[in-house]
Amino acid sequence: MTIDLKQLVYAFWDTMNKKKWEELAGFFDPSAVIRWPNTLEKWNVADYIKVNKEYPSVWTLEVEDVQMTERNIVSVVHIKSNKTPSGLRAVSFFRIDQGKIQSLKEYFADDGVVPAWRIALFQDKSKS
Repeated sequence: MTIDLKQLVYAFWDTMNKKKWEELAGFFDPSAVIRWPNTLEKWNVADYIKVNKEYPSVWTLEVEDVQMTERNIVSVVHIKSNKTPSGLRAVSFFRIDQGKIQSLKEYFADDGVVPAWRIALFQDKSKS
């Protein structure tokens, strides 16, 4: 049986969004390692689920993209919280073998506004 890796990642995010914590563990190899390089954090599966479960707000996510590379499946999700007007994006690199996530590396960036210098840069061009 061939596993559709993109569909596996979509199912992972759907399970995360629905906060089905007990089911989430089933996506991982028991020895999987999860890293958040922005904050230098590293977890096992149980701790990764715990940090998401205990996140201090009500949040939802929407999958924006899933792509395959030679070595990874890369996803981009937009996460919104009830505590902040803007959201953030997570870019996640999945390594999957035999239908289980072996490693997951996630980078986060807050949504933001266009910096004033860039707005000015293009406004000046339109005046020419």
